[in-house]
Amino acid sequence: MRNRINKKLIVIISILMVCIAVAIIVILQNTNKPKFEHEGWINCMPMLDSKQAELCKQAEEADYPYIAY
Repeated sequence: MRNRINKKLIVIISILMVCIAVAIIVILQNTNKPKFEHEGWINCMPMLDSKQAELCKQAEEADYPYIAY
């Protein structure tokens, strides 16, 4: 009887540890993403000046979905 309780406790603790580890990984991935705030489309077609090129680079790094190439 006591052995059965110990096994259940070990399983529960293991599941909790895995859930905590997954939560930590998700939080760290979301905090490491570069912040990028822009509304609308970004034109990244050639003949860009330095400001436009930097904006395109930041948008690509942040996986901004509205970039025109």
